[in-house]
Amino acid sequence: MNYNIDILKEDTLKLIEKYKNTYLERSLYSFLLSPVNMNNINDDILKRLDYLDISYDDNNLSYNYTPTDGTNGEPEILKKLTEAEIEIENSSKEKFWTSIENNLYEEISNFNCFEDKIVKEEDVYKVCLNDPFYNIEGWINYYNHLLDTKLGSFEKILQNGKTQIRYKHFQKDYFIGIEVNYGKTIKEMKHGDWEAPYFNLIVFKLNEKFKLKEKSNLGIFGHPYFHQPAYNFGGYFAIKTVNQVSPIEWVINRGTDREFIGNGMIRLYNSEKFGEDLKRHAFYYFDMLSKTSNDYIDSLIKMNLFE
Repeated sequence: MNYNIDILKEDTLKLIEKYKNTYLERSLYSFLLSPVNMNNINDDILKRLDYLDISYDDNNLSYNYTPTDGTNGEPEILKKLTEAEIEIENSSKEKFWTSIENNLYEEISNFNCFEDKIVKEEDVYKVCLNDPFYNIEGWINYYNHLLDTKLGSFEKILQNGKTQIRYKHFQKDYFIGIEVNYGKTIKEMKHGDWEAPYFNLIVFKLNEKFKLKEKSNLGIFGHPYFHQPAYNFGGYFAIKTVNQVSPIEWVINRGTDREFIGNGMIRLYNSEKFGEDLKRHAFYYFDMLSKTSNDYIDSLIKMNLFE
């Protein structure tokens, strides 16, 4: 595979200018740039680009991008960095929601995020170890709608066991696709964890029976320099549920409330107002992921991977 990292770097420099002053600017501050320019680490962007490691072995490509954030692990600086990143994301979301039609969001997000649990009073502690209680079917349908709308150019669908492949033509007789398998996502949600679904990027050919051949894995679906393009779901959930009450004490409130309904039974439930916040973040995140990933695919096309 002819993976040309120089083409990716050159295109990324252009994307920095393209994204500036738009809601996509948020993606620059996931890893590439630091929202707190400690020790002027943002001044040499070419050096920042050099932190990307690409490895390829047995048709499996992976990337690792971990540039320094300049904090040296100091808590006060890390706090400033987090606050600055949150401010940048909030500003990005304001631009995003004023630039799109809300009709699509309202059309596909009409579901309850959570389910109630009716439990015995003595079982509350055990059950709440896995709160909040997600409407898993509703969330999976929502993710599929987001794939349909935000990544609609991957219009063809192939089922490969429990994995769904959404794909389109790439180059010559090769196709490029997104592997979608919600197994891990469902398992996490059953344990009360809200994480972004796991998507992989692949390139492959099809035989006459539409079976995959000459498959190459290109790693996690996303632009290597901008992934993840906004707070991942777990990070965003933490921002909304973890509060610092003293310099050394943090309190977690996962939003699960209780209602005593008699006969030793308790109803456990979560606010759909909080759920609305999560749905809106997911909609925004998928949009960011689609835009940055499509720009990455443009770079892959330029590389002529299989020449």
